Amino acid sequence: SWIGSAVLAPVVVNRTLAPLSNLFFEHPHIQAHLRRTIDHYLNHGKYPMIAELNG
Repeated sequence: SWIGSAVLAPVVVNRTLAPLSNLFFEHPHIQAHLRRTIDHYLNHGKYPMIAELNG
């Protein structure tokens, strides 16, 4: 898993990822998509494919 890899090669994580979705409060559809993208990245350590976000 990505957590096991992080222990072997730690890196600085951009902690501004989570609040980025808040920039799109006037566009809830975009905000929801960005939130799903961020959550997937944080949970899996990789950017999602569109099918993974919509599935």
